[in-house]
Amino acid sequence: MRFEFSTSNRILFGSGLISEVPALAASLGQRVFIVTSSLERCTPLREALLAMGLSLEFIMVKEEPNLDSIILATRNMQEFNCQVVIASAAFCAGHRKSCCRPYCESW
Repeated sequence: MRFEFSTSNRILFGSGLISEVPALAASLGQRVFIVTSSLERCTPLREALLAMGLSLEFIMVKEEPNLDSIILATRNMQEFNCQVVIASAAFCAGHRKSCCRPYCESW
């Protein structure tokens, strides 16, 4: 059996790091795809990214992703021609964690 695992070039964890995400995202590209469980909770991040002149697209993930939801998200990313993906672990007070990675169509 063969198994391969690929992950981000950079993952950020920690309190207050959300403030670094807009500049990091802008340094990677202009078209940002955000994976979140709550549009309301990511409002501050959304506003900061828009203030930097970035184009945004969102997908809501309310439960553990399955193959169908991953295929749908991948299609949406390709159609949006995204350059950066921001995946939210939690967008709530005290637990703001995000990771940024450049988008690669070969995922």
